[in-house]
Amino acid sequence: MRNSIFMIVCCIFLLVAAVAHAAPTGIGIYQNGTWYLDANRSWDWNGTPTDILGVFGVGLTGAIPVTGDWNGDSKTKIGVYIDGIWYLDMNNNWQWDGEGVDVRGVFGVGLPNAIPVTGDWNGDGVTEIGIYANGNWYLDMNRNWQWDGTPTDTFGIFGVGLPNAIPVTGDWNGSGTTKIGVYSEGNWYLDKNANWQWDGTPTDTYGLFGVGLPNVIPVTGDWNGDSITKIGVYSDGYWYLDTNASWQWDGTPTDTFGIFGIGLQNAIPVTGKWYSNQLPILVSIAVTPTTPNTPKWHTQQFTATGTYSDGTTPNITTQVTWHSSNTSVATINSSGLATVVSSGTTTITATSGSIVGTATLTAPTPVSYTYTVGTNPLNIAIDASGNAWVTNSGSNTIYVLNPTGSLLNTFPTNSTPRGIRIDASGNAWVANQDSDNVTLYDSMGALLHTYPTGSGPHYLSIDPSGNVWVTNYGRNNVGSTVTKFSSSGAILGTYPTTTRPWSIRHDVSGNAWITNYGVQGNLRHKVTKLTPTGTIINSYDVGDGPRGIGIDPWGNVWVSNSGDDTTPGGTITKLSSSGALINTYTVKTDGSPRALAINQSGYLWIANYGTTTTPGNTVTVMKPDGTFLGDYTVGNNPSSVAVDDSGNVWVANYGDGTVTLWTGASTPRYRSYSGPIWP
Repeated sequence: MRNSIFMIVCCIFLLVAAVAHAAPTGIGIYQNGTWYLDANRSWDWNGTPTDILGVFGVGLTGAIPVTGDWNGDSKTKIGVYIDGIWYLDMNNNWQWDGEGVDVRGVFGVGLPNAIPVTGDWNGDGVTEIGIYANGNWYLDMNRNWQWDGTPTDTFGIFGVGLPNAIPVTGDWNGSGTTKIGVYSEGNWYLDKNANWQWDGTPTDTYGLFGVGLPNVIPVTGDWNGDSITKIGVYSDGYWYLDTNASWQWDGTPTDTFGIFGIGLQNAIPVTGKWYSNQLPILVSIAVTPTTPNTPKWHTQQFTATGTYSDGTTPNITTQVTWHSSNTSVATINSSGLATVVSSGTTTITATSGSIVGTATLTAPTPVSYTYTVGTNPLNIAIDASGNAWVTNSGSNTIYVLNPTGSLLNTFPTNSTPRGIRIDASGNAWVANQDSDNVTLYDSMGALLHTYPTGSGPHYLSIDPSGNVWVTNYGRNNVGSTVTKFSSSGAILGTYPTTTRPWSIRHDVSGNAWITNYGVQGNLRHKVTKLTPTGTIINSYDVGDGPRGIGIDPWGNVWVSNSGDDTTPGGTITKLSSSGALINTYTVKTDGSPRALAINQSGYLWIANYGTTTTPGNTVTVMKPDGTFLGDYTVGNNPSSVAVDDSGNVWVANYGDGTVTLWTGASTPRYRSYSGPIWP
């Protein structure tokens, strides 16, 4: 009886349960040297390449199939054992390639009724071999293919005296090492604590599974992917797997029933992580962007995309090793985020094993240019072509410069032009402080319309619907309203705000955020938020004399607190999208930050106006977390700053009638809502 079972079962191939994986074990059949492996776990033979057909062991009469992760690459491979000789398919190509490529080993010769067993006995991720003979276990712990005796190798006794005992192995408790057990006519005895003796339950595990089924062969595997080995039986092509480890057949879907191998003579079940063998091989890595130009102090996120042998292209950014060839130019972290330190070029590499992908990061050298415009330039707007429109409050003119600073056009406007914005049609809206109106010009500078506003209109914003909002700062009187126009110039409403509204910006929801400067000597410290229909939502405390305002890519609101000539503000306030105070940051104690712009990286560019007696001449760069990065030199009393779509920084210098252009210093501007609206 024992010999007949042995010849049918050819011993238990026991999968490599101790090598923990996150996915379930698959099944297969070995028949006279041919392997049919259900790689997609469909319980059907789907043919190649969906399933795996291998030929290994043909011609070796009485060969017993064995499986294991012979080289520690987390893939189950096959092999056969016959009369103490082991043939292992090391390169996983499903054929015998001879010694040197595959392995031929000798272990178990001369032991009566020897049955091969495999497992990760020491938890190192590599499957070792062993022999079970009449209740005695001989395990080759050091993988040298010879019995070295204890303690180098392991000898144990487990299963002596049990009728028709068949060895089984698995990681019964998920500890990462393979333990032993025996199956005897439907009874399972598992040495859970690995002490080579039966300690009874609950220390060890006893189970009953498979009683009454014909020609039962025990199987083990991690059926549900929780890294704990469970049991099952194979009976003439039918598989019964105890998926929930209850030691009884609970029926489907709690347990698993499948059919695989019916009709194959002398079929022997095998189990393993066959899908791992099917996992595609990484062929190449593409790093994007490939040639970014990233300014000093800014960050650049790189992405690694792997191309695999099956044509898939997953994101493997967090699975590769990142490196910068020149860390004096840029460093890079384990997530592929590079930080530019200084100007220059560096090669960014993403490596996985022997596969490498590269990109070239260039940090340009910032260069400044200065252009003369009209008297007392106050505000700049950038149109869709990258042209800069400048309001000159002292000469009542508009200058239009092309992206390289050449003068394209100049034309007169009304008295004391301040704010300017370009709408979706390319028309320019100009707030004329001392004329109490807004003038509308086409893209060539031709006057289209003049619309009355409240007293002393200062600055403008265009909301996501294309409506134009103007702050009425007041002149001799104290202004406290905002006027809203449709895109065609119709007045849609005039809404109250706090004292001396200065700048205005719209968020993605169409809410208007307004800085309220107050009166000289009695400065306000409020920012007012209005709904798209002009209803006041709330007012929020900021620093003294708030003027500039901007909204970053995360919806946070930034305010420059300029103070006045007597007491410069010198701070920047950051509010959340709900108006909660996040922090206040010092820019320059004597800088009087007048205006700000935000690029798509969330970096702030802050114009430090200074005072009438001590003109400022810098623009400060600040990170999204408020970290001060440094200054760029500009003209006297910078009153406005804008970033264009090429990352050029434009600054209107009120004190000396110039515009400063810095190239290579910033990423492109950020728009808080989709367009084409050019805020």
